[in-house]
Amino acid sequence: MNKIKDNPRIVIFFVTYKNNFVLEKSLSSINLKQIEKYNPEIYIINNSANFPIIFNKNVAVPYKLLNNNLRVGFSTGHLARNWNQCLIHGFQNLKDPKNDIVLCCQNDVLFKENFLDLLIKNHQKYNFVTYGHGDAAHSYTSEAVRNVGLWDERFCNIGSHEADYWIRNILFNSENCSINDINNKHAS
Repeated sequence: MNKIKDNPRIVIFFVTYKNNFVLEKSLSSINLKQIEKYNPEIYIINNSANFPIIFNKNVAVPYKLLNNNLRVGFSTGHLARNWNQCLIHGFQNLKDPKNDIVLCCQNDVLFKENFLDLLIKNHQKYNFVTYGHGDAAHSYTSEAVRNVGLWDERFCNIGSHEADYWIRNILFNSENCSINDINNKHAS
């Protein structure tokens, strides 16, 4: 297993759909001193092209907005596709990845003050880690994606895709994954 260096390159993705208030709360929970310490890139994938990202307060966390103009407005979501977009954009090349860690988050994830320190510590042992219920937050090294592959986009709704990916991790990456989804009984 590849060891994570002391100051890894980290990219964080948030997936959102018409819920600026919740996303604003999530971004505001990020500790700015820790952001300065690790300098991660932060992206927001806005899945509603007709709903601009506008925050009521100033969000101090620097981010880049990716508007997903191809998602139709009546869609119930396609998170497997979004997670693949995060992995492809975040690593770009699995043999020589642009980033060491890719963290994928739903828009309602709240962060502990030292979450990046804990993330890096988890990746000293595991190449794939989940946090919270379902696919609320999950982080990868390129080795995890090489072992398991991308998300199965045939799960084209907002359910069951995470169970498939967790099971594939247990099958193909069991010693290097930490799945903490006890609410859905997929813990390992």
